[in-house]
Amino acid sequence: MKLSLLLIIILSSSSCIEAQAQINIEGRKARPRAECERLCNEGSIDFAHNRKGLDKIRTEIEKEKDPAKLKELRKKEENELERVKDKVEKSCAYICEGNPD
Repeated sequence: MKLSLLLIIILSSSSCIEAQAQINIEGRKARPRAECERLCNEGSIDFAHNRKGLDKIRTEIEKEKDPAKLKELRKKEENELERVKDKVEKSCAYICEGNPD
């Protein structure tokens, strides 16, 4: 029961950010697609499910002493950050595709 409630809360909070990106609440009109995507991208990157891999890599970087291994981990961190950004951009483009240009 507790797990299902937690899942519902997480899913509803993520949809709130996406809905705020799609609609201008003051004017109650759909935002232009570019603005929708910008707002969605700003709010989505910090979600826990997107940061899990980054946090793991950053923990490894803090523990590591070997310069060669550190360089490799930093490259891995950069690749993971790029992957997360691409994933968020694709999902935001999908969310905002119905908004006017």
